[in-house]
Amino acid sequence: MKTDYLKNRIQIGDTVVFMQINYRGLMKGQIISMSDKKAKIKHKETNTCRTESIQFYNQMVKIDNKKINTD
Repeated sequence: MKTDYLKNRIQIGDTVVFMQINYRGLMKGQIISMSDKKAKIKHKETNTCRTESIQFYNQMVKIDNKKINTD
């Protein structure tokens, strides 16, 4: 079983928040694949033109997408 920073169970399709690599801003994305230690997350394009990031599970927090304001 894979868990996020807060020990919430996570799986492919979950929405998570994480910190963009080498930056301090939080980003929101969706888990599209998982390995033993990391997840690939699809997100909006960054300033480096990337739309996917790979993060360790303890570097993300699962969120309930229905309760998040994206404006």
